[in-house]
Amino acid sequence: MLECCRWRLELAIATERDLVQYQRVSSRVNDPVIDPIRREGIAMTQPCELSVAEAARRIRGRELSIVDLVQSLLRRIEVLEPRLKAWVYLDREAVLAEAEQKQAQIDSGAAVGTLHGVPIGLKDIYYTAGIPTTACSKLYAGFVPDYDATTVAMLKEAGA
Repeated sequence: MLECCRWRLELAIATERDLVQYQRVSSRVNDPVIDPIRREGIAMTQPCELSVAEAARRIRGRELSIVDLVQSLLRRIEVLEPRLKAWVYLDREAVLAEAEQKQAQIDSGAAVGTLHGVPIGLKDIYYTAGIPTTACSKLYAGFVPDYDATTVAMLKEAGA
């Protein structure tokens, strides 16, 4: 999941201001994923609303499919992206393919990392091998690093 998406506004490590903005926008947006649940008055958490720790726990416990989590997040991005304009690069097909691969690893009983299958968005300044990394600058337009930043390598090692 990690190498397939790059986000200027990080989901996993958002600042307080970013979270307030997200909550403000998401409460006004007519969201086809969340609104039916709000209308019915059902207190149910959608996969896209889970914390990183909770998503990882549910994935390891086989209570949550990685593919379902990714699809939920992609739907949420579709709803919010027109207003937030946060994604610099997002390869939906590659993200879904990797989710299926990681789910197959869990289903086979393979040993997995702490963050196995948890999708993460990265700020557009972290080198990620094979992924355009522009730092939102025209100077770096078209730049694709051939190695991962140390932090990115550590996240991948943990299964993200």
